[in-house]
Amino acid sequence: FAGAAVAAATLAKSIYDFYMKGQRRRKKARRVVFALTGFGKFDNVEINPTDVIVKKFPSYLEENPLPFEAAVDRCLVMEVSAEGCKERLSAMHKTCFRDHEDFRVWLHLGVAASKEEFQLEQVAWNEADFRCPDERGWQPSKQPIFSEDGPISQQMKSLLPIRRICSALRKNFRVKISCDPGRFVCNWIYYCSLRSCRTEDPEGSDSLFVHVPPFSCIEEGEQLKFIHNLICQIATNLTS
Repeated sequence: FAGAAVAAATLAKSIYDFYMKGQRRRKKARRVVFALTGFGKFDNVEINPTDVIVKKFPSYLEENPLPFEAAVDRCLVMEVSAEGCKERLSAMHKTCFRDHEDFRVWLHLGVAASKEEFQLEQVAWNEADFRCPDERGWQPSKQPIFSEDGPISQQMKSLLPIRRICSALRKNFRVKISCDPGRFVCNWIYYCSLRSCRTEDPEGSDSLFVHVPPFSCIEEGEQLKFIHNLICQIATNLTS
C-alpha cells in the first residue's frame, strides 16, 4: 500500500507540474496539430461511425480547409482491443508530429450507442472493466490499467479548456461534458494517451476523447462538421 501511495503522489505531482508548464506554454502556442483516431467494429457494432468519420475526414478537409493555426497530421482507425491500442499508440508516438514547434493534440473518437449527443470526456480512469471481450478476446474485470499508478480510482484529466470549447460548440451542436468514458477500450486508450502526454511530451501535447452518437441520431455530415468545428475551437483556444 505504501508503494502505491508513493506512486499516486508522484503521478499527482507530475500532473500539477504539467499543468503549470501548460499554462505558460499555451500562451505561446503558434499552431496546433492533431492526430485523429477512431475505432473499428466490436461486439454488436458492425459499422462504427467513428471508423467512417476518420476515414472520410481527409476528403472533408479538402473541401473545408482548416485555418492556419490548425492542422491534422494523421487519421487512423484503431482495433477495439487493449493490446491493439497499445501497439498503435506506441507506433504513432514514434512517427507523428515531426515539427516539435507545434502543440500536439491526440483526438480520440468512440461511439456511445445509447447517446443522442456528443460528449467531451474530461477524465480517464485507471480501470479496465470490460463489459464484453475486446476484439482479441480479453475481458478484464476491475483491474488497474497501470498498477504502478495506484488504484482503479486514480484518474487523469485532460488539461484542454474543455468548458470554453463546449460552450462555443453548444451554439450549433448538441454537446456536453462528461466525466465517465466507461471502462471499456475507450477509457483504456484515453488513459494511455493522457499518460503518454504526461510522461513522453509533458510540455507540448495533450489528449481529448470524444464520444459520438450513432448516425441514426446525428447524421454523418453533421458529425464531420462537428469534428471540424471541435478542432478549430481547440486550436483557437490554444493559440489566442
